[in-house]
Amino acid sequence: MMRYEYYLPLILIIFTASCSNSPQSSLPLINLYEKTNQIVVIEGQPENFLVLNSHRQNTLPSEGWFVRSVHLLQDYQVYLNAKTLSRDSLNQCELSPGSFTRRYYNGVEEKVFVPDSLDAVIWTFSGTQINDELQFEPRLPGFETQQQKRLSSGNRRLVFALSDSDSVNILDNNAHLGFLYREESDDAVIIIAARQNDLPSLNRMLDFLAENYLTVIEKKRDKLAALLELNQTFTNVPEITDALSWAQISLDAQISASPFPVIRSGLGDFKFFPCRDVFKALPGALLVSGQFAQARSILETFGEQQYPTDDDKFPGQIPDLETGTKPAGASADGSWWYIRAAYEYICYSGDIQFIQTVFPVIQRALEGTIRRQMDKNFYFIPGSDAALEKIRTGGAERFHKGDRIVELQALWYTALHIGANLAEWSERPELADYWRAIAATLKENLYRDFWNSFSYKLYDHIKTDGRIDKDLHPEQVFVVTAPDLPGIQPVLSEDIRARITSSVLSQLAFYDGIRPGAYNKSSANQTNVPSPTTNELGNPLISALFDAAQEQPAYTLYYNEALQILFDSPLGGWTEFHTRVKKDALILKGKLNHAVSLAGFLANFYQNFTGYKPNLLAKEIYLRPLFPEELKFIATRLPHPDGGIQFTYTADENLIQVELTRLTEYVNCQIILQIPGYEAVEIALNDDTPTSRLTFLLSNRRAYQKYPTLDWYFTQPEDSIPF
Repeated sequence: MMRYEYYLPLILIIFTASCSNSPQSSLPLINLYEKTNQIVVIEGQPENFLVLNSHRQNTLPSEGWFVRSVHLLQDYQVYLNAKTLSRDSLNQCELSPGSFTRRYYNGVEEKVFVPDSLDAVIWTFSGTQINDELQFEPRLPGFETQQQKRLSSGNRRLVFALSDSDSVNILDNNAHLGFLYREESDDAVIIIAARQNDLPSLNRMLDFLAENYLTVIEKKRDKLAALLELNQTFTNVPEITDALSWAQISLDAQISASPFPVIRSGLGDFKFFPCRDVFKALPGALLVSGQFAQARSILETFGEQQYPTDDDKFPGQIPDLETGTKPAGASADGSWWYIRAAYEYICYSGDIQFIQTVFPVIQRALEGTIRRQMDKNFYFIPGSDAALEKIRTGGAERFHKGDRIVELQALWYTALHIGANLAEWSERPELADYWRAIAATLKENLYRDFWNSFSYKLYDHIKTDGRIDKDLHPEQVFVVTAPDLPGIQPVLSEDIRARITSSVLSQLAFYDGIRPGAYNKSSANQTNVPSPTTNELGNPLISALFDAAQEQPAYTLYYNEALQILFDSPLGGWTEFHTRVKKDALILKGKLNHAVSLAGFLANFYQNFTGYKPNLLAKEIYLRPLFPEELKFIATRLPHPDGGIQFTYTADENLIQVELTRLTEYVNCQIILQIPGYEAVEIALNDDTPTSRLTFLLSNRRAYQKYPTLDWYFTQPEDSIPF
């Protein structure tokens, strides 16, 4: 599993970059006008990506072109009339989905494109200077020790036979890397392709791309445009609109059918697939966009590899997978995220038949835990140290077998209720009663043992010997958000949930992310020490803020997340976590294009701001939109198995208007619409009423925020200034 660590002095480029939609299509663009280096990722499917620096040469082992985790190209240098085409002479850069453009002051335009389904990269060079002699010098990993070769009009094809003896990380001794130079009108086209153990096939691919590269480029652009057209969202805030589009595009590259249906954790993860990451990401990656067939396929793939209930370490647990669907252990929370995602899938899709498939999997997971990993207080206690290694973002915590960890109890509670609900559908009332009884006692014990009524927070974990970790950790917001599903009661009261959320916000949340790890008073005032922030935990905190009807601080965090996606490296994507060492500099760490973070950004918009929570088990849809004063117009498509629902929201100083329209004649549904401060309204979309329009006068709105005296502000604002 590849990981990335960049140390980049980045000037904030909100003032020097812009976002827009291409006039030719619905694809968004990010423009860079100043000489500010940024990391750019261009991805193709499957497992083909290019990591570039916009304004300088690649230097790190994690930069360049990779195919299935193999580093094939470090960078390249272009020459015109034997003179270096320097990236210091850039006038403008432009990122669009699947391609990156550099424009130089001498009029040369360089475009690089990564196609889908082909292990290749395509460059085009255009402009008046291209009539001069253009040379392209590929720099393979370890190029400092190699004799460099150049492509040109007089040397139109290069083939490198790569072996382990080269300074190149290659898996096959007979791998070949081919380069082809072609002139097209006034343009020069460079194509690079890779093949293992098949030189004739490599040459055929180069020849095919030389003749069809424009078709290949357009095919991918059409695919991405279709993805956005199906799920396009428009708001009156351009940064939110564009960030939603880029999040979808960057996340789509992590959804793969090879080597089996899966959501990769992030860039470079092609061999190991943690169950917890896959199913934390699944709702935002697939459900909110209505990609139900892919979601079911992934659920079935992991469910089929479940450990037996008598396994010593992972009884009945859903495993992490390696290439070839080989079980590779299990994280302590992976099974509970799987069960939660499966239940959400059923609620979104109305796929009642899937209950027959997934209920036996859920039953084995619950029974294995009850028999082997549940203590006398009904707490879930993981059976091995290995299962606990990766349950916390950033790896800041190290737990041990027997520790009772607060968010795991909330996830366990949620899984018991999901099992009980599906047991009733499976005509197993005795199991439903049994699991609900365990959940009820667990709820009482969690309040008794974990809630600290003096400091308004939950204890983080209780060790085997009874010692209590009293530090505040951000993961306790999962106690608020994990049970937030149709048909499941919260594990804590509304008042306690609000106090937990307030504590995490005011003590652990920066404007641009959440501090992973503990807050303790002895180090709380060390504001001169940069604090790492994680993007993954922004999603549950925003959800918890909506649970407390605090849309304004939620929007502040969300808007700054949008700016990170658009204007921080990697442009148009998101890193796993980072440190803002000062206002104009970042340290990026972890996975690039982190799937859980991107999926959380999408889920927050649909599930929290729009408030869309379908329960097609009960043939009902709950819609509770809560938009801050900055968001005055929203138009988006809400997923439905029979074709989707168009949702439009407008607000001004006097009123709120909501319009719901079914997008196909097959959509027939009941919607319970409740805008906070107003009575709930029942709406039927059917043949008689395909569209429903409602108006709410702000003069009639009642107060809906119950906890104005709590601390609804961010920690250390002077050290975490927003963009």
